[in-house]
Amino acid sequence: MTTLQIRVRDDVKERMTALAERQHISLEDFTAMALMEKLSTIPDPALEKRAARGKRRDFDAFLDMAPDVPPENDDQMD
Repeated sequence: MTTLQIRVRDDVKERMTALAERQHISLEDFTAMALMEKLSTIPDPALEKRAARGKRRDFDAFLDMAPDVPPENDDQMD
């Protein structure tokens, strides 16, 4: 792992700290998660190139292999 030092306004740190506490995680973990969420929104050319090779019929064939059963209790949507 690498250590990264950043400067943020006091009000931003206060908000981050409050959100981290609400989620029962450290400020460090909250910050890392926030950065990963942001990074996940930025297009990745290599991933887009790989996705372009996909074929809908192959995806449908993969889904057809899934059993036709109701979801388990923990997986049901209300």
